[in-house]
Amino acid sequence: MTRSDPSRQRPVVAVICIVAAALFLLILNLLPLPGSFSRVFLGNAVDGTIHPFSIQNFTWLAFFIALGELWVRLLYGMDEEREVRRGHLPAGNEMLRPSDLGPIVRRVREKSLEDLFLPRLVLRTAFQFQASRSVAQASDVLKSSLDLLSHEIDLRYNMVRYLVWLIPTLGFIGTVVGISGAMGVATKEGAESLDKVTAELAVAFDTTLVALLLSGVVVFLMHLIQEKEERALNSAGQYCLDNLINRLFEKQEN
Repeated sequence: MTRSDPSRQRPVVAVICIVAAALFLLILNLLPLPGSFSRVFLGNAVDGTIHPFSIQNFTWLAFFIALGELWVRLLYGMDEEREVRRGHLPAGNEMLRPSDLGPIVRRVREKSLEDLFLPRLVLRTAFQFQASRSVAQASDVLKSSLDLLSHEIDLRYNMVRYLVWLIPTLGFIGTVVGISGAMGVATKEGAESLDKVTAELAVAFDTTLVALLLSGVVVFLMHLIQEKEERALNSAGQYCLDNLINRLFEKQEN
């Protein structure tokens, strides 16, 4: 069994997240929210004028895309945990000979998603032992595979890490734009423009506040979900070590 590559799912997930973000922002703009909430979290004017292209809206968009990426990773993490509980290897303490590995390999290929951790570990280890008849070489393949899969998990979060960087960056851009606008108003209109200068500065700090809050949420969820995937990989490696490597029978040459 095979499943589509997560990289192919990203465009679909991104489109869904963009639509969800647009609907979320539309609903918030239609609700009778306090003016301060609308200004801080949506970037609208104090008088209630809607700004569809505010820094806050772009920040929300990046936030929803990050949530979509994390949702895909969460689904994969749940699949990985379920796979470990399926019991691919025979129960008991009897030793496994090369001839015993054929049915195991066929069962894994027929009933499992081969891009998941456990099936890949079982297949690679079984193939190596069938070819070499060496427990040591099979153990080396298992160890190398665990290292590669650990690195693969880290690579899967590159887009999320970029979005974690992008969200506060958008906030800082909003701060620069707001301060620049406040300085322009003060230079152009003088002391009479105090209210306008204050409004521009409020926009500057509001964008940073929203960005930092959303970034904190994404970082928290990213660590939880990545830990879930790493724990699933550790469980798969432990399962293979206990039920495959330690039970392989290597015939001793006279």
